[in-house]
Amino acid sequence: MGGQPSSLTLSGVVHNNGMDINFGQRRIATLRFQVEGQISAWKEFDCVTLQIPIHAEMQAEPTSTWLCQNINLELFGIQSGGGERLICTGPMREILQSRRGHYDLARQVPLRCTSRAIAEYERLRDGNPVGLRLKFTAQVHELQVGTDHRKMLCEPLYVWGQEDVRADQSKWTTALRNAGLSASVLFEVPLPMTGEIEDDALKALTSAFSSFENGGTTAWKDSVGHLRPFLEKWKTASPNTSLEPRDGSAADREWKLLNLRDALHKCCNFWIHEAASECGRDDALLIVSTFAALLKSHRSMR
Repeated sequence: MGGQPSSLTLSGVVHNNGMDINFGQRRIATLRFQVEGQISAWKEFDCVTLQIPIHAEMQAEPTSTWLCQNINLELFGIQSGGGERLICTGPMREILQSRRGHYDLARQVPLRCTSRAIAEYERLRDGNPVGLRLKFTAQVHELQVGTDHRKMLCEPLYVWGQEDVRADQSKWTTALRNAGLSASVLFEVPLPMTGEIEDDALKALTSAFSSFENGGTTAWKDSVGHLRPFLEKWKTASPNTSLEPRDGSAADREWKLLNLRDALHKCCNFWIHEAASECGRDDALLIVSTFAALLKSHRSMR
């Protein structure tokens, strides 16, 4: 995404009261996903930055008695089985301090990770809803009454909490694509797939790509189903010969590519029509990525 961030909207936010900061027997502050905010993302050379919208709510105190610092945030992807996978982490460069009146802070906290971390979460998500978990750790110090000085014998109180949230699935995949993070597929489609597409092959590839990214119980077979008709049409229009040239010529290269096309078509038929077969994510990934590479290689011969 270079310098242009892509945004995705949160939905179905779940507050589990885990983001409260307690001091003694009272709640002094609360950290939350900022529901009305958006997670923004952009890709740099070797890392990805996610801007996480945080809302900090500080309770009123009669005197200035505490400060909260060294706040660190971690964003996890929630797996379908209940496990979690770390995506990114980063500090909230803000010191929270009690005041006489209630006050709020809204911040965009940058968390950094690698493209591979997002790709791994997408692999584990396997088309299921986008569940995210935000965790924080921090230190709370008691202050001398009426001052900003820490009490000399005060040990810091280490606090932590977490909160779960769901992101809109279609906006999540769109944001990844706009960011140059087609991590759900884990390969770069080496063909133009933007704007008005009139090419039948690219239409089929775009439809297959969209089905794969959207995920769900039928996504993998749907993605294969978008490619099978084009392969069948291509096979009928340009049948391969039975005799392999084996001389390293352009005709030899063409024969091998068409042979791969025919094998790919057989695989599609198997996963679409065989009742005993179950088309999974890896199967669909094999078909879509092979089709994209085959199409590019075949057209490079023109």
